[in-house]
Amino acid sequence: MHGPGKHQPGLAGWSQPAKPVINPGQPPVNVVLDPQMSGLFGAILQIPQQPLAPLSDDRYYECDLLGMEVRTEEGLVVGALTDILSTTSNAIFVVRGAEGSEHLIPATKEIVRTIDVPHRMMTVRQMAGLLDEGAADAV
Repeated sequence: MHGPGKHQPGLAGWSQPAKPVINPGQPPVNVVLDPQMSGLFGAILQIPQQPLAPLSDDRYYECDLLGMEVRTEEGLVVGALTDILSTTSNAIFVVRGAEGSEHLIPATKEIVRTIDVPHRMMTVRQMAGLLDEGAADAV
């Protein structure tokens, strides 16, 4: 059986409650707030990364990539990864240079050569037309 509050096949132990009605500036109508929690309404929820499941090789959490320094294989600084765009074929990394230029880098193995999460560094292959002339700054 399907529908609100019913078990969904393939999702063990998961059930979906009736969809709440949301009014801007008000809590959803089917949520009962404890009076002690009322001060938290509208607060930002932060979840520690510890419970994140480990990923297989060549897979990364977006939060681990954002802010990462991007350099060419030659060691030239391209900028910092500021956004990740989803497309039907592959993701696009948005990299903003120190001078404000923006570079759109396809997230493919041919272009993205290495990703070093602990050192917050990504290395990309500089290809014709990928980076504007003079876009990368010498290290």
